Amino acid sequence: MNIATRSLLCLAVAVSVASGFCAPAAPPPSPTVAVTATSSPLAVAVLEFAAVGEPIERDGEKIQALLTAYLTADSSLRLVERKEMEKILAEQKLSLSGLVGEQEAVQIGRLVGAKAMVLGRAFLVDDNYVIVAKTLGVETSRVFGDIAQGKRGDDLAKLVATLAEKIGATIKKNRNVLEAPPMQEKDRAAAIKKALGKLPRPGVVVSCPEQHIGRPVIDPAVETELVYLLTTCGFNVIEKKEWDSGPWLQAYLKDPKAPVPNEIKKPIDVLILGEAFGEFAARTGDLISCRARVEIRAIDRRTGQVLAIGRQTSTAVDLSENIAAKKALQDAAARLAEQLIPEATKKWNEAGKESRD
Repeated sequence: MNIATRSLLCLAVAVSVASGFCAPAAPPPSPTVAVTATSSPLAVAVLEFAAVGEPIERDGEKIQALLTAYLTADSSLRLVERKEMEKILAEQKLSLSGLVGEQEAVQIGRLVGAKAMVLGRAFLVDDNYVIVAKTLGVETSRVFGDIAQGKRGDDLAKLVATLAEKIGATIKKNRNVLEAPPMQEKDRAAAIKKALGKLPRPGVVVSCPEQHIGRPVIDPAVETELVYLLTTCGFNVIEKKEWDSGPWLQAYLKDPKAPVPNEIKKPIDVLILGEAFGEFAARTGDLISCRARVEIRAIDRRTGQVLAIGRQTSTAVDLSENIAAKKALQDAAARLAEQLIPEATKKWNEAGKESRD
């Protein structure tokens, strides 16, 4: 090898190495892909389809079973088993068969802990077999439709497989619309602060007895969440132990016209009172879902008038029944607080201004 050849070879190696060092770094993975891969499976329940017409009137249950089987293969979804749904709905005297409206589907979804419901109908149009499916967001009530059709006599399994593929794609594309995004605590507190602006904050006492059906309550999740948000938003929260609300609260819940006791004075300006309960909803494998219902009202101590009132039902899932119930109670209380606290504060300030005028 002569000197010229060696020089050319060394130059080629140098250029190759330099190119490796100077090559642009590979772009980072798409955030959307990363989020989708790490997000938890979406709980989905498939209801029995209504099959219209004599030749296919028994196909509704078959379509449900096939759709459930096909969608189960999608790792981004967690299908609620039919047996689990039947068990829960039997206790509520509801049925999976026949035409199910959107409101009934939402109610069923909440009971079984599903975030999305798939329902629909099958029918014949001349020689065509048509299946129309609706995917309904339980929390958002948003609806998306898909359709599959073939010739009468075609393999039903293949037709449903095509529909399942479309439904899976629809859920993936619209998951953020079907499922209400959880609001972080700091975001909720910030939203309340923004709604309040510079309004003076009244002194508040919170009393909301709660129970978990069939189990003793360990700690008050609703009161804890309300006190946390009120304190974070600058309210003077008076300890409940300084005022025995028990007897009067029970009387008030039975009769809203019960007068506010005279011993309730400053620094208490507003009383946030209510009741709450949680209960077991469903079990899917190791996961347990619980439902919670919270009803609260804010009362002006000066007049006894109701400033704001709200009620909220929430569902939460966990490995533990107690924790799932507490999560549901906490979520319901937080959702209520976001609307009730600003509304009550504004009306309390308006009432005070009118009395001064």
